[in-house]
Amino acid sequence: MPNVVYIGGFQCKPAQPLPLELEKFVESAGEHGVIIMALGTFVNALPNDIAEDIASVFAKMPQKVIWRHIGQPPSTLGNNTLIVDWMPQKDLLGHPQTKVFVAHRGTNGVQEAIYHGVPVLGIPLFFDQFDNLLHLQERERS
Repeated sequence: MPNVVYIGGFQCKPAQPLPLELEKFVESAGEHGVIIMALGTFVNALPNDIAEDIASVFAKMPQKVIWRHIGQPPSTLGNNTLIVDWMPQKDLLGHPQTKVFVAHRGTNGVQEAIYHGVPVLGIPLFFDQFDNLLHLQERERS
C-alpha cells in the first residue's frame, strides 16, 4: 500500500508486576512454569467438546495454566488451571515463569510473545493468523 510504513510491535512493552493473586498462582508453578492460553477477542467461547478436550490435556501437564475462557468451565478442568475472563497478557508473557503461549496467532499476540521470547503454540482461526503461523514456523519460533 502506498504511503504506509509498517511499524509492528509498537504495543510491546516491558512487563509490569502482576496483580497479587495472579502473581501467587504463577509463582506456585515452581520449576515447571506457566502456560498462557488466550484466543483473542473474537472468540467468546469455544465449543464445549473442544474446551473439554483442551482442559483434559492441560489437567495432565505439570505446568500451571492460565486460560482466558468465557462460558461454562469445562468439567475436565484440572486443579492446575485458572480460568479467567481477562488477563494482563503482556505482563504474563513478560513473566519469567511463562513457558508457552497457546494463542490464535493474531499479529499483536505474536509480536508480544516474540518481544518477550515466549514460544507460541498456535490455533489459527481467522484472517492473518494462518500467515503468522507460517512465518513463525519458518523462523523456528513455533
